[in-house]
Amino acid sequence: MDISVVLSSYNPRMDYLSRVLQALREQTLPADRWEFIIVDNASKPPLEGRLDLRGLPAARIVVELKQGLSHARRRGFQEARADLIINLDDDTVLDRDYLERTVELAVQYSFIGAFGCQIRAEFEQTPAWPALEYYAAERVIKQDLWSNDPEHFASMPWGTGSVVRKVVAEAYVVKLAKDERFALLGRTAEKLLSCEDNEIALTACDLGMGKGVFAELRLTHLIPIRRMSEEFLRKNTFGSAYSGTIHNYLRFQKLPPKRSFFGKLNRIYRLLSAEPRKRKLALAAESGCREALRDMQEWGWLNESSSQS
Repeated sequence: MDISVVLSSYNPRMDYLSRVLQALREQTLPADRWEFIIVDNASKPPLEGRLDLRGLPAARIVVELKQGLSHARRRGFQEARADLIINLDDDTVLDRDYLERTVELAVQYSFIGAFGCQIRAEFEQTPAWPALEYYAAERVIKQDLWSNDPEHFASMPWGTGSVVRKVVAEAYVVKLAKDERFALLGRTAEKLLSCEDNEIALTACDLGMGKGVFAELRLTHLIPIRRMSEEFLRKNTFGSAYSGTIHNYLRFQKLPPKRSFFGKLNRIYRLLSAEPRKRKLALAAESGCREALRDMQEWGWLNESSSQS
């Protein structure tokens, strides 16, 4: 067995999930070379008995009651039996050759411990703005990139479709057990958080391996109407800034720098000159950063008050 495909799901949209499963049935990699695991992250009602898993090799559903994508990924890593693990979400449709290309890339680039893909967006209705302005809806990779520099973010794989070697996955599980603060990252039912995928990729760097992205790996991200509103984008931007602030502190011991007098003037100018929607997103990012700093201070992580004016 070459690959464990691990799909993490919480209250999925069933028509989208059906497309995800059908794309897996159509994979060109022979069925005896991969397994399929669904991690039901406490969906209501549970997914057991509601899904057609026919045609999917070694398919099984496991339940992870601890809510949050970090916990779901951890459980999937623990269940996986193959040396390569593909993280999949319930709204992402793999190209037919995704698994086959993954095996080829893993052999060719044996020094890379985690790698990701190109993402195209399929919107439920005509988008009002360019696709790349919808947070994490689409990713264009013009050339293959890899690096073992933890702060080289262009080579950072995104969560869905990301490929993780088992040794990296096991090290990530150990990290969560040693420092449960990292489990605060990743989406939950209440908050649109992120950065758990970054930490998984950076764990590869910790082990002396690299991380990367490859243009030939492609999937389609299904974007429902509810995720196309300004309100959702603001919440996503807030959650991303909140998560990024916490992750930068946990991983790099970095806090956002305080603005100088001229920095404050420049901020005001940028906000006033921005179009209203982008101004709201910029303010949401600032708010997410401030709330993360307040929470870390309240939790006793910081030795002294740190804030951005």
